[in-house]
Amino acid sequence: IDYELIGDWGTANRGRNVALRLPELVHDLNNMLAVVIGGCDLVLSDPEISEATRRHAGSIHTAGQRSAQLVQQLASWGES
Repeated sequence: IDYELIGDWGTANRGRNVALRLPELVHDLNNMLAVVIGGCDLVLSDPEISEATRRHAGSIHTAGQRSAQLVQQLASWGES
C-alpha cells in the first residue's frame, strides 16, 4: 500500500494530486480485491465447507465484487 498516496488526500492540492495518481490507486485496489475475491472463490469451491462458512465467504465475495464496481467507477471518473 502506498501510504504517501493516501496522505495526498489531506494536502491543499488534493484534487490535483489524487487525479494525477488515481490510476495508481485503482491499480492497487484492483490487486487487493483480486486477492479477496480469488480467496473467496477458492473457499466456495470446496464442497466440504460448512454452511456458515459458505454464507460468510459469499458475503465477502459479494462485498468484493461491489467494491470492484466502485473502483471501476473511480477509474472512469479519472479518465474524464
